Amino acid sequence: MKKRLIALILTLTLYASLYAPEYRSVPIFPGEIIYHIRPDELYRMLFIYKIKHPEIVWKQAMLETGWIKSPISKEGKNLFGMKYNNRGFCSGEKYGHASYDTYYHSLADYKAWQDNYYKGGDYYEFLIRIGYAEDNNYIEKLKQIKY
Repeated sequence: MKKRLIALILTLTLYASLYAPEYRSVPIFPGEIIYHIRPDELYRMLFIYKIKHPEIVWKQAMLETGWIKSPISKEGKNLFGMKYNNRGFCSGEKYGHASYDTYYHSLADYKAWQDNYYKGGDYYEFLIRIGYAEDNNYIEKLKQIKY
């Protein structure tokens, strides 16, 4: 119940923030379905959701989803390669990863995960320490991605 309330609050905050003209390219109406999200829209949404280290997290999304073109992101609305979990945002599992009803749920899940595990410090070191990716070159690949 608490997690769903947090998701609702985050969604309402997002919708309220999107009424500013510079965010009009992102759908703003309740119930509106987003079939695709562009990298620049995702970048803005990371700030709206108050996700820490948005530049690095954006790079994660680009790497994990092949610039939001992979089946995991298109069919499962999974922007970060997250695995299925019990935080209350996933609707199921596709291709061995969490699937979501909307991209907003994917963002809310990452935010909840980050708030739970990240306690400060160098974000790249944090990702290594918790074993975010199986690829030993993950951090180097992230650092090569440019906005």
